[in-house]
Amino acid sequence: MVERVLAAGGFTMSRINEGGFADAERVATRLGTTLKRIRVDRGLSQEQVAQAAGIATYTCGCLERGQSPSGGSANPTLMTLMRVFHALEVAPPELPV
Repeated sequence: MVERVLAAGGFTMSRINEGGFADAERVATRLGTTLKRIRVDRGLSQEQVAQAAGIATYTCGCLERGQSPSGGSANPTLMTLMRVFHALEVAPPELPV
């Protein structure tokens, strides 16, 4: 099942094992860019989204940059992502399983 989910995102187990960190950084950056675009399109500030999501404004900014608050690639919990999706009034992406 994991392999089907990974394949839906264009990933394979060998790519994860061999170059997974590069893929993770690319996904984190793309997710952050998308979240920022949606926020800006809705005329919301990072502070407004963060408050609605129950996260720190700094964390919201880190997500948009694809970074974690401690450095490196963003690796938010599922709950954090769900809160941000709710704050932006967007449905979570559907992954075929």
